[in-house]
Amino acid sequence: MKTIILGLGIVTLLLNFLSAQSQFGNVLSTDGYEDYVIVSNASDYSFGQEDFTVEFWVNKRMPTINWTNTYGISKWNTGSNPGSNEWTLNVSTSDNNNIPCFSIESGTTRYRAESPENISVLTWTHLAGVRDSAYIKLYVNGNIVDSVNVGDAIINNAGRELMFLFHDYQNPALHFYTQAYIDEVRIWNYARSLNQLKSTMNDTLGPEYYSTLESGLIGYWRFEQLEDLGINSDGNDDVNDYSSMQNHADTYGNPIIMSWISSDIQNDDNRRTNPTYCLGQNYPNPFNPNTIISYTVGAIHESPLQTVQLSVYNVLGQKVRTLVDEQKSAGVYHVTFNGSGLAGGIYFYQIKILTNHGYKFTQTRKLILIK
Repeated sequence: MKTIILGLGIVTLLLNFLSAQSQFGNVLSTDGYEDYVIVSNASDYSFGQEDFTVEFWVNKRMPTINWTNTYGISKWNTGSNPGSNEWTLNVSTSDNNNIPCFSIESGTTRYRAESPENISVLTWTHLAGVRDSAYIKLYVNGNIVDSVNVGDAIINNAGRELMFLFHDYQNPALHFYTQAYIDEVRIWNYARSLNQLKSTMNDTLGPEYYSTLESGLIGYWRFEQLEDLGINSDGNDDVNDYSSMQNHADTYGNPIIMSWISSDIQNDDNRRTNPTYCLGQNYPNPFNPNTIISYTVGAIHESPLQTVQLSVYNVLGQKVRTLVDEQKSAGVYHVTFNGSGLAGGIYFYQIKILTNHGYKFTQTRKLILIK
């Protein structure tokens, strides 16, 4: 599996904050097209009637449309097959919104705690789902947004794998993926309180948590790198579980490890800003005739404006369209590519970014135009 590591290049962090700084390191980026993560040894995450907590950071790169970009962290099959599901912490409740939710299933009865509001696309959000005795609770960015009485419900043990950013329904035609950045996936074998969630959500966990089961941490995936941990014997595509459980994950498709700049933002809320540089996978893909391409220009204080060139090429390497050729400031951008007038088939789109100080970023992705 091909892995792309996007470094910070010449970027130097010169800011010295008075408050403690979060150091999140890297994140995993999925393109919404057959990229996902699975923990096959997932029996440790079937909780029955016991308390537990699942939490993670997520940045949805596209809104939910027709069930795509819906799933977060789950042991879930489908709501249309009651009795086959366990629990899920999702970034959408349905096929067309961005409302996060935390659900469990007991027998054929489903319970769901959901946010009253959509989360923002292209923005980092911290989500946490908690089973706390007779209640399930949903937290968004360290605030409780819903609590639902589930009584003494016993969550199904359906033998499902633990999945990240993927819906593994039995029919391959109904597989759904999520285009997102994801980081700091954590599972605990107890109900974490609001104060406990807030105390650790803005930083990586130290060995006092992940080196012993006494902390209650039973799953911790940080996405620092993809490596060969022997999962499925298919090379450097595994994700380390830092917890003492060592339930390492396997990646599928072509996910990307990306670097982050950790910095303070408004109101001393030490959460992440945008990644350095990235060319996102177009959506939808395949497409006809329009598709959206997203890209991120990193923040370099020496170069407030950077030259961005985004072009489309055919399989012979001939340029067929220039989508962007101008200077841009740091931020996330979207451009629509209209394939009208082009023959159906495979094309490549490439971004080139050049700063005033000579730092250059280049990335190429494939798209498929159907006619």
